[in-house]
Amino acid sequence: MVRKIPLLVLFLVISFLMYSCSKSPRTPLDQLDDLSGEYISYGDNYQARTVMVKMNDDVYKMIQEGVESDIEGILLKQDNMLYGAMQDDQGVAVAIYQIKSDQIVGVWYAGEGGLLPEVISKQTVEEVKGFEIEPLTGLELQTLYEVSGNIGGNDYNSILYIEPYGEYTYDLLWEDSEGIQIGIGIAHGNSLTVAFFSEDYKFWGVTHYKIDDQGNLQGEWCSYENWTVGEEFAEGIDSVDVMEEQIEEN
Repeated sequence: MVRKIPLLVLFLVISFLMYSCSKSPRTPLDQLDDLSGEYISYGDNYQARTVMVKMNDDVYKMIQEGVESDIEGILLKQDNMLYGAMQDDQGVAVAIYQIKSDQIVGVWYAGEGGLLPEVISKQTVEEVKGFEIEPLTGLELQTLYEVSGNIGGNDYNSILYIEPYGEYTYDLLWEDSEGIQIGIGIAHGNSLTVAFFSEDYKFWGVTHYKIDDQGNLQGEWCSYENWTVGEEFAEGIDSVDVMEEQIEEN
């Protein structure tokens, strides 16, 4: 004799199994080797579908749906942090994010109006609480720097000018024999994250510097649509006369 399972019991078992599978824990974001996927970005007065795509070990491309046009972004990953630059038809912004277990929290800055919070998550966010910026830890940024760097095996030199614009924000300008690049930056702890762009906005990307005890800058940078990570060192100087002569010679 075959014992029949009541249909109601069978239904309840199947429902429980489906519920359990749907509630299976996801790998925490801060433990993922690859953050690629779809998210929702939450700001003070917006929500936007956001897609991240890993371009190499340390660099992500980000596309965020905008009201009038999409926002394109590049993110440089270091440990549990993301340092980014974004661009749309309104201009360029710089951002700093911390990767937590269930969401990515950050702040961004577009050159005016101060720091704005943003949360990137796969789940609904009830409160938008951004990343807390720390003041420079006893360090001072200088005004003039002599820059040397390498990208893809190619060396370069330039002059860097830095001016404070707010409590945590800075304006930057690089100058070499080929022209200038402009930057806006956020200082945090012992670091400076910068979104840089050419005058025509066709060349842009992100740089993240560590600031040493002498105020010198050691960093990595990457441009949008290139995705190759370059290295850069900027040493504080008192005068640009010697550096200008070197640039003219090159």
